[in-house]
Amino acid sequence: MSHEKNYQDLVDNLILEGISQGITGMYDIIGFLPGVYPEEVLKSLRRLNGSGKIPATIYHNATKIVSKRDDGDSKLYDDELPIPHPLDYDWRFSSVAINHILNICLNITKPKMTIAFLGTPSIFLAATERGIQRKVILYDKNAKPVASAESKSSVMAKRCDLFYESVGYNLARVVVTDPPWYEEYIRLFLWEACRICEINGNIVISLPPIGTRPGIDVELKKILFWSKKLGLELIKIDKGVIPYKSPPFEKNAMSAAGIYAVPDDWRRGDLAIFTLEKKIEVARPELPIEAGWHEEAIGKVRIKIRPQYTSYFEDPGMISFVPNDILPSVSRRDSRRKDVDIWTTGNRIYKCKGRNALICILNAMKNNISPVVDLKMLYKRSFTATEFIAINRSVDQITKLIDIEYREYVSSRAA
Repeated sequence: MSHEKNYQDLVDNLILEGISQGITGMYDIIGFLPGVYPEEVLKSLRRLNGSGKIPATIYHNATKIVSKRDDGDSKLYDDELPIPHPLDYDWRFSSVAINHILNICLNITKPKMTIAFLGTPSIFLAATERGIQRKVILYDKNAKPVASAESKSSVMAKRCDLFYESVGYNLARVVVTDPPWYEEYIRLFLWEACRICEINGNIVISLPPIGTRPGIDVELKKILFWSKKLGLELIKIDKGVIPYKSPPFEKNAMSAAGIYAVPDDWRRGDLAIFTLEKKIEVARPELPIEAGWHEEAIGKVRIKIRPQYTSYFEDPGMISFVPNDILPSVSRRDSRRKDVDIWTTGNRIYKCKGRNALICILNAMKNNISPVVDLKMLYKRSFTATEFIAINRSVDQITKLIDIEYREYVSSRAA
């Protein structure tokens, strides 16, 4: 039996179990399930309704509830951090999760002990704001929280991309980390956490719940088995205790799939606590080799562009290939991802023939410089009338795109 069929059976059986306990509302069902994506919940309800295993009213009420358009009145962003981008696998803790994890750290440490935050800037910021009686260290690629630490005592921060850079050696009593929910990333973050954790210290890590995707049960077993090779002993796993804020790209993806009204904190992770019993030398896990995406940001809006290795001018226009330009999925398994050349923080995706020219245009617009001037310098020639039309059309596209995504950002920050 395939992972996909096993997964469908798991979700169907869990929903039937919940309904048998009187859990029939869509939001209650989502909360009862272990991290199942809302679209998968609807698919399961559709299957169960079609087979006559549930009352039709449960399915029809669920579709009615999620199809109501949201007012966008929740605060999704923190000014200290950039807007999450789907290519960064960036889901952030809710305030409930931040307080929960920080309280765990305080309970298992004493004053003046060191807590290291590995790719968890939101908890680091909360720790510095609270003024806890601990030394705190942040390892993260975001510049703002790193810069904010420079003027504070008992606080240290190092800017690094954990996907590709090692944090080096340090000694912390507790290491808190939140890796992307894929096996290779979890292995890597656990490995890095072991390098900076004291013997008999603790590693606190978020893990994907069993309902995250097909095959996750197998991945988790392999991760826990491998953790022993690092010298780790699992103390406990608390199920579903870590709520995340749904990022803008996920909310747009769900809206594109016809799901508008879902609680912002629907996604909940498990929290595992390990003790590092001994340090064992193990080779650093390697991530799959991927060409790095170029990023340009205009205001709050971040746009990532797939690298292009040509030196001649091509049309920089963004080419639509999905309805309304929004990818209706956040899954890495979606086959359309391989065709994306341009990707925004709002999960808008495009193809583009002239990506080098587009990067030049974005950079010029960001700096309030004429794109044509910069393009002439880049290609060391003038442009034909047809090329001028293509350049101007690209500028118009970008202007409209930035306006749409900025308005979404403003709407999401409304109190």
